[in-house]
Amino acid sequence: MSRTKVALAILMPVAVVAATIVLLATGGPDPSDPRIELPGDVEVDDGPKPPTDTGLADVLFTDVRAEGDELVFEARLGAEVPKRLEEGALEIRWDIFERGTATWLVAATVGNRRTASVLSQDATFAAGTFDGSLTGGVERDGDRLVVRFDRRTVEDFPESFSWRLTTVLDGARGNPRSATARDRSPDEGRREFPEP
Repeated sequence: MSRTKVALAILMPVAVVAATIVLLATGGPDPSDPRIELPGDVEVDDGPKPPTDTGLADVLFTDVRAEGDELVFEARLGAEVPKRLEEGALEIRWDIFERGTATWLVAATVGNRRTASVLSQDATFAAGTFDGSLTGGVERDGDRLVVRFDRRTVEDFPESFSWRLTTVLDGARGNPRSATARDRSPDEGRREFPEP
């Protein structure tokens, strides 16, 4: 056997093992990461005109984080977030809890336009991008939708809280009987901000 063949016979298994280690180390998300959701767990209600692309309601990744004075609420979905929906509507909402009680709502809506809003459950605060009263905005980038706002401008917004994200995709905006597709993250329980 020639030296080249011997070298290849020795180096080939080493290269395969090295490539396998690299793929395992970088080949995908950590399944124990609580921000990552399994695809395909959307529930569709009974009713007329169900949504045609339920992937838009399918939550794949969620995160709430601080970037300086801004709070960032991020969701990645199972389909590209459109600039607008002609007939349907998508609502993405983060329910905020303090000591087990729902106290705030952060929401983004995609319908005939994109909007974001922050509301206190006791009706003492409400602001949104629809009228310019929310310092921040809603961003769309492929399958990612982000709501951000300056927490210094939202009076009494908590420094720490638990949260749960819900998506609701309506196939026929304006028809109260139309079917909707829904997903939640986490599927059970709530997540904490800041993360412990």
